[in-house]
Amino acid sequence: MNMRFCYIAVCCMAFILLPAGESGYLWAQGGAMSDVQARGGSSFTYYDLGCGAREWNGYFAPERWQRSRAEGMTAKSVSTPNLVQDLQGNSALEFSAGQLVGEVWSIEIPAAGYLSFRLQTSAGKVPDNVSIKVNDRSSTYQVRSDGLYYSPYLKAGDLFRLEFGEGNLPVRWEQLLFHSNASGVFVYPEEKQAQRRFRAVSTGHIERVFFPDNSRSAWPIFDQDGDLRTEDDQIELRASTDQFEVNYVDRPVEIDGQTWLNRTFIIREKCSRGNWLRRSRPWMPLPMIRGRVGSASHY
Repeated sequence: MNMRFCYIAVCCMAFILLPAGESGYLWAQGGAMSDVQARGGSSFTYYDLGCGAREWNGYFAPERWQRSRAEGMTAKSVSTPNLVQDLQGNSALEFSAGQLVGEVWSIEIPAAGYLSFRLQTSAGKVPDNVSIKVNDRSSTYQVRSDGLYYSPYLKAGDLFRLEFGEGNLPVRWEQLLFHSNASGVFVYPEEKQAQRRFRAVSTGHIERVFFPDNSRSAWPIFDQDGDLRTEDDQIELRASTDQFEVNYVDRPVEIDGQTWLNRTFIIREKCSRGNWLRRSRPWMPLPMIRGRVGSASHY
């Protein structure tokens, strides 16, 4: 009697549909990873500082800046800016007339690099009531021909302060960028020393993707700091993330007389799609169901 063999691949869909969040890491908008507990018991947050970092998001989001009144100013609450976006999705902070008088915005720098941004009044002019301090030392606020301010070279742990004096015109603060060789940074808020509080990541993203072993159903891993000895920062790439496009193609193959589902992964950096890798591996053995030709029954 002629027999036929049917290889059922539908069962592998249980793996395909597993959500990326099962790794236990929560990714917030702008590339920040929050609410993560390291193995040693200390919590940390990961921030993208590369091309995935957007204006007024991630590490330099408005709520992460320390805001206070300048010395000698009468006490009153700090301003509440409007966060607006243009048609291209670029963000800016808008302050109504008099909101910023005597206000100080400061933030601790997460890695070596420098800041750039644009400040202008409603009249399209550079406000003349702005001063800069780095670690309480005054720095010149100079605007280049492109209309942007560029800070001095900054190191991790430096305190950058922006002080606003008297002024009566609405102000727009936009095009905020942090220029650094670091593609990301781990922030350990409980650490007192800057070199322990900030751990910068400077290698390429795709260089930190690896497959842990050849066992079946082993997903590719993204090691965020590039150090395989530290496992608390590793994420399984079960689906696309802020950094990567993750795709895979399945097909049956014969291995030692057994039919396997072979899975080929194609992983690309979203910031630089020319950086990619392709890896194939036996994923899982396929079940086999025998049936008689012309019969609706199977056994």
